[in-house]
Amino acid sequence: MANNRGCRCFIRLTNVVINTITIRKIEIQPNKYVIHTSSMGDFSGISVMGSGYISTDNEGSWHIDKHKNNADYHIVETWLSKIE
Repeated sequence: MANNRGCRCFIRLTNVVINTITIRKIEIQPNKYVIHTSSMGDFSGISVMGSGYISTDNEGSWHIDKHKNNADYHIVETWLSKIE
């Protein structure tokens, strides 16, 4: 069984619930987090005999500012502190 201590499948913020599996990266800036997500299934592309491309344009970017939304900032801060 995997150790999921401190890891959650979703982050619930004020106006959005983010599935953590869709998080591509989190920028940690002074007094701000920027969470970049990508889609899990809305793909388009072409493949010919095993070569080609696949892409998605359903990316999300969530800007969480400590001064504008202190509650969400602390939710993300607490979640990040539990990641080993």
